[in-house]
Amino acid sequence: MSLKEFQGRIPSGGYGIYFSKYVRAEEINYDIYLYADTNGNEKYNRGEEIETLSLEREVKIKEVRADGVSADQTSINFKPPDPVIAISPGGNLTIITLSLKADSAKTKNVIVNKAGLIYVE
Repeated sequence: MSLKEFQGRIPSGGYGIYFSKYVRAEEINYDIYLYADTNGNEKYNRGEEIETLSLEREVKIKEVRADGVSADQTSINFKPPDPVIAISPGGNLTIITLSLKADSAKTKNVIVNKAGLIYVE
């Protein structure tokens, strides 16, 4: 991991990804933000967004779980140079379940653990 400036300075808390659940037309959706942790609290705060991310049109996030519990909001923060990984809420493991919009039974899990290991199963 390397340090990179955001708004003219290096963010004290590193960078992360944030998932926020919302319901529209009785369908669960998630906003996904890449963020710079400018206040060093190792989680997302409003105003820290670098960009909004989107998935391919045919794919959706079915669920986000932190330490086995469904989470409405989850931050995964990476703070260089060590790196220090902070997952909020929970602290140990986040599982992002992706599915096809046309067939929600077809899923893949993206798993991030507190060591920063990211893998798909």
